Amino acid sequence: MRFTAGKSLDDYLADELLRCAVERQFLILGEALGRVRQLDPSVAARIADLNQAVALRNQLANG
Repeated sequence: MRFTAGKSLDDYLADELLRCAVERQFLILGEALGRVRQLDPSVAARIADLNQAVALRNQLANG
């Protein structure tokens, strides 16, 4: 959120560095959630949209 605070969609679309920073945060989040899913399925089960977050990470990482 700190990267996008005060930014409009137009700002986001016009700023490649901002887009890369946001993408990087999604990659980090998805990777961490994937590890939680492997290491502690009972915790993972309590995280809403975990599978979607991991799928987004995979899409970003693998195209």
